[in-house]
Amino acid sequence: YARIIMAINDISADKDKKVLSVDIPSGIDSDSGNVLGVAILADATVALALPKLGEVVYPGADYVGELYLLDISIPKKLVERMEINSNIVLPADFFSLMVKRPPQTHKGDFGHLLIIAGSPGKTGAAALATEGALLTGTGLVTVGVPASLNDIMETKTTAAMTLPLPDDGKGFLSSSALDRIFEITAGKDSMDAIAVGPGLGTKEGVREVVRGLIEKSEIPLVIDADGLNVISDDPDILKKKKANVIITPHPGEMGRLIGKGSGEVQANRAGVAKDFAKKYGVWVVLKGARTIIAVPDGEIFVAICGNPGMARGGVGDILTGLIGGFLAMGKNPTKAACAGVYIHGRAGDAAADCTGVVSLGTADILDEIPKVTAGLYNSDPVELENRLGPSLYQISK
Repeated sequence: YARIIMAINDISADKDKKVLSVDIPSGIDSDSGNVLGVAILADATVALALPKLGEVVYPGADYVGELYLLDISIPKKLVERMEINSNIVLPADFFSLMVKRPPQTHKGDFGHLLIIAGSPGKTGAAALATEGALLTGTGLVTVGVPASLNDIMETKTTAAMTLPLPDDGKGFLSSSALDRIFEITAGKDSMDAIAVGPGLGTKEGVREVVRGLIEKSEIPLVIDADGLNVISDDPDILKKKKANVIITPHPGEMGRLIGKGSGEVQANRAGVAKDFAKKYGVWVVLKGARTIIAVPDGEIFVAICGNPGMARGGVGDILTGLIGGFLAMGKNPTKAACAGVYIHGRAGDAAADCTGVVSLGTADILDEIPKVTAGLYNSDPVELENRLGPSLYQISK
């Protein structure tokens, strides 16, 4: 079979010869997407009944070509009874967050997010997370930064409020910042979600703040970047959490959390994310090509949007803000993660269509987010489902 596969691939190198795979290209593991020795390089693949996980995650996604879904008349009720726990992220997974706003509303109706971020040289991370959060439509955003950096932060943002937090005099949070955070979150303007980590550093004061939030906060958390680096020494602290927690690691951070290299994470992205989510009872957003969202109950979602131009500093900070903003509005971790990842990826793709992937910047992505959210907000949910789910449709380019 290996010789046949290699022969077909050699023949198809002639651009006049097209290869169509039925259901899945031979040689691709349908669960992991890994190549089992050699695999067919298809120009197009027609998946029967449902797409296979191995076709929408890499490296398998590189082998399917254009991926189509063909209805072969398996009854929908039968599929539902199978309780398949792998999904492609679609707006239906979070559409309730985009519902029409009644005329008589005010900012207090749409949540208050606290972002804890920033250190010397990294106030940009705090600013980008803040901009992402503001674009979700959350009512209020407060960004807490080390007190000595507050003046800088106030020049970087106008729509968000700033909160100077006790620091060590060198621009890194001190342990006493934790008391100030709990004082603010317990007041009359209590927060609905907290995002912590972008650009914080890993000094001891920061460590105490992150650990304290996990152990004591009753407000749901989004933990990213240095927040993840802090807990990588002792991920079991996640078992002490009082509130729902979403973590948003890239493969390197995920590797540190499980004590493995990023290569091992990439070889089984879905499995690694699912296992960690179930073990620690957290929501895992494993960033990268085909971002994986893993839920504590074992369900996973795969985002098929996004592009290589998004592999640059600051893009993940925007995602942290988006997820945090949606979490503050709806308090549903699964919907918040799906919404943040989907809108982030769609905006990145729209920006890349204009700039190309080489020069794609964070400002380009931020500019496209309102267009994506407006398209969802102005859609009818039934019409949207029909448009995205015909019996035969192209899943990926």
